Amino acid sequence: MKHFTEELEELKNRLLEMGGLVESAIYRSVAAVVEKDADQAQQVLKNEARINQMEIEIDELAKRLLATQQPMAVDMRFITAAIKINGDLERMGDLAVNIAER
Repeated sequence: MKHFTEELEELKNRLLEMGGLVESAIYRSVAAVVEKDADQAQQVLKNEARINQMEIEIDELAKRLLATQQPMAVDMRFITAAIKINGDLERMGDLAVNIAER
């Protein structure tokens, strides 16, 4: 059970880290357009690969937890929500790249 709790905490931390990267990407992409700052736009483009990689890692971790740990109620809801949030964050990162490319 301790191992499962540690993996749930890791899932939460990775989601938070990815959320921070996406938040930064959105801020930088809008700033790049408003301030006409090519350096900020380049930074968004550079971080896209990391966001995409995190999306894959988080998805694999969540699916592994579902498959191997047979979580109950609250944990099951958290893991399924994490999968949905993960996809949304990745999409928001893609939109930040679209803004930065403008």
